[in-house]
Amino acid sequence: MTTQPELGSTTGSYIVQDGLTFRDLDGDDMLSPFEDWRLPATERARDLVSRMTTEEKAGLMIIGSHYPGYSAFLPHPVKGQILNQEDVWRDANPITGVPFAEPVLVTSATDKAINVRGQRDFVVRDNLTPHELAEWTNAVQELAENSRLGIPAIFASNPRNHVALVSQFGVNESTGIFSEWPGELGLAALNNPELIEKFGREIAKEWRAGGIHKLYGYMADLASEPRWSRFNGTFGEDPELVSDYIGAVVRGLQGETLSDESVATTIKHFPGGGVRLDGHDPHFEWGQTNEYPTENALERYHLPPFQAALNAGAASIMPYYARPMNNSAPQLTRDLWQEPTTQFEEVAFAYNRTFIQQLLREKMGHAGYVNSDSGVIDAMMWGVEELSEAERFAAAVHAGTDIFSDMANPAQLIAAVERGHLAASDLDQPVARLLTEIFSLGLFENPYVSADHAIEVIGAPEVSALGERAQRRSVTLLRNDADAALVPLQQGLSPGHGPHQNRAGAGSTGGGHCVGLADCRDRRRTRGCGLRPHLGSSRDRPLRRRPRRRLTVPGSPRQRRGRGPRAGDREDRPHTAGGQCDQPVAAGRARTRRPRRGHHVRNQTRAPAALAVRGGRWSGRSTSHGHAGVRSSHRRFTARRAREVPG
Repeated sequence: MTTQPELGSTTGSYIVQDGLTFRDLDGDDMLSPFEDWRLPATERARDLVSRMTTEEKAGLMIIGSHYPGYSAFLPHPVKGQILNQEDVWRDANPITGVPFAEPVLVTSATDKAINVRGQRDFVVRDNLTPHELAEWTNAVQELAENSRLGIPAIFASNPRNHVALVSQFGVNESTGIFSEWPGELGLAALNNPELIEKFGREIAKEWRAGGIHKLYGYMADLASEPRWSRFNGTFGEDPELVSDYIGAVVRGLQGETLSDESVATTIKHFPGGGVRLDGHDPHFEWGQTNEYPTENALERYHLPPFQAALNAGAASIMPYYARPMNNSAPQLTRDLWQEPTTQFEEVAFAYNRTFIQQLLREKMGHAGYVNSDSGVIDAMMWGVEELSEAERFAAAVHAGTDIFSDMANPAQLIAAVERGHLAASDLDQPVARLLTEIFSLGLFENPYVSADHAIEVIGAPEVSALGERAQRRSVTLLRNDADAALVPLQQGLSPGHGPHQNRAGAGSTGGGHCVGLADCRDRRRTRGCGLRPHLGSSRDRPLRRRPRRRLTVPGSPRQRRGRGPRAGDREDRPHTAGGQCDQPVAAGRARTRRPRRGHHVRNQTRAPAALAVRGGRWSGRSTSHGHAGVRSSHRRFTARRAREVPG
């Protein structure tokens, strides 16, 4: 950079040199390399790392939820108090209810976070107004500016721009504030990567206006298992479409390179979270394994979206909780096998050097940092349960993980250095990667935002109109019953130019949607349908049998009725009681069975996203905006498992 940037400071400490102005972040009246905005971000990061203590480095390697002092998430909110002044501890995992070995610090008092624990990465959870958001992030930045080295804070969030009746912790953390677009499956139904790139550019303006700099998203997972509780957060099961969308949203949010206008992306969940045995999620002990029955499924189906993200310059990648299992078909090239007869190290991906260092970094070319998923040290530590917390930190750092999610206490990472599990120098590379992002985002020059500008930009009429138009275009008709007479459309409605026609020859709605998919002439998979009746799926036989149970799932063309797969039979029914799905739903030979009557999806802006137990039965609660989503008579199904809705 050679042009004088706009600087922001509340201390008024500046250095003037060669007619240019720089912030005096460490207060020594001298221009240090890390304060010189003319230097490359990587060079500035290396200089700053050399000035940091081990404790400061460890603090930078954790990211956790943080709240204003008046937040309803706090046990004792104080009206009008901008900065939180209370440490909050938790005794059990909030998702599974499993007790922690010892209480876990889930959020720090803001002053302690900045000045005692060295934390700079914070996850925004509250659904704040634009003014509240700008006011709060500025207050945290002012506290950070007055710290020893003046390292600014970086604020991250899960998605905030998808239409929903209520915000959902860890999924869609805002509603009614930012512009509202279709859910991920609704966006996928549009089959429009160009729109997705524009979506990224527009919402980046809103986020930066409020002081949020990083997005935990989007999910590059292939939805090969429709029973997975996070299916609705994906862009569907088509590897090509998902790849196009992931590349587009990274380019939209970040731009060609990270800058003071970018929102950095953390693409998840490497190497693909859709590989779920019986649909069980690895937030839970019984869902902790990734088993691949199909040879080369990783390279063919699950890795291409992540490669697209890396090609677009994704700032960071998040590995999933699961661990790969050696009863899988061959997936890796032989040079990545552990031994001639052992393909995988059966530890969670955050601890798996083969996947992070050798596959992600060396083979796929990831140059950014690796951000763990929440709770890999103290809750979902699959495959390393026998290690102490300090040893887990060391194992993950050695594997290539750079920062640890949903943590507020670096004490055990510091202990890993003190006990010799890590050398102090082992923290230098992770911290340099993290600082490079903060420098690239322009936060060392100006971390502050204008509350007036935030009010003007966040949820502005122009971008909100774009989101609402996308919502209308994402409405997808999956079946055209004769008595419904929905197609052909009346004159004056959206013109038909999609790939399908019904038996009467009527065109589909616009945007590449499937209209009357069950009755269409060719009955083949249609690229662009984020959620389809599974008419053309091909599955391997289950690697291991599970106790059968009857499932009635919305949209299922057929239920499993009390028989296992025949010898030599390829399992092609998507809702089998016991099975592992690692292929796209429509990857194989076409099926021509009609869906059962009543399986309509009325609005695809948000598929049914939550499952709750009611009197021993499950019921789906639609989170679509003002629509039933799926007919209530097909929302409930029986199951033996407890609640499986991760946060």
